[in-house]
Amino acid sequence: MIICCDYGHNFLTDKIISSIKKSKKSIFVNAQINSSNFLYRSLDKYKNVNSIIINETELRQDLRDNVSSTEILAFKLLKKNRLKNLVVTMGNKGVLLVNNKSKKFTCPAFAMKSTDKVGAGDSMLSMVSLGFKLNLHPQIILLLGSIAASFSVETIGNKESLDFYKFDRTIEYLLK
Repeated sequence: MIICCDYGHNFLTDKIISSIKKSKKSIFVNAQINSSNFLYRSLDKYKNVNSIIINETELRQDLRDNVSSTEILAFKLLKKNRLKNLVVTMGNKGVLLVNNKSKKFTCPAFAMKSTDKVGAGDSMLSMVSLGFKLNLHPQIILLLGSIAASFSVETIGNKESLDFYKFDRTIEYLLK
């Protein structure tokens, strides 16, 4: 399994990405928009990877569509880039997963308050990629990712790491 975080600083060149793809391992990508790459970022260089995890704004920017539903755009990008899975985070609206079997799964957001969204996508990426690697059901994958992301947005920056005990208690509480 390879986890690839593309923060848009031109570190991941086409040559590096090509080498990663040649490894034949499952590749999980988080490719973010920032102020320096907003007009130039494209997910086209991540065709034929296992999964891409992006937010709704990044999805809309990549497809240049601010009108269509998130679900329609997600399936469009999934097909265009020949992905196995596409995960789209949607802030307080939760998260959407579409796969190459034409199935969709959703999960609500669990944050009680949003203090800072920095790191939420990284938390989602880590849980989702691990869940796929372990062949968990997509609903379980989204649940774990959404809980992890909720902890991230409730703190400032990366001040706190994910506390296993708190994570475990939250899952236990939700499943009762």
